[in-house]
Amino acid sequence: MTRTPTQPSLFIPHGGGPCFFMEWNMGPRDTWKSMEAWLRSLGDTLPARPRAIVVISGHWEEQAFTGSDAGK
Repeated sequence: MTRTPTQPSLFIPHGGGPCFFMEWNMGPRDTWKSMEAWLRSLGDTLPARPRAIVVISGHWEEQAFTGSDAGK
């Protein structure tokens, strides 16, 4: 039996709005460059390619625990 490496749990911030796609005029133009570089390199730090990703968002409210899925 082949064991799949345990993947880390990650908190991935999303910045203010769609920070990588909007014109940024509230500070230095390179404000989001370090976060962009970190997100781009994240895959290289994982022990293996994930087979699935679980996302938990604080921007969704329901009466009971609710889940949804998307196919590959």
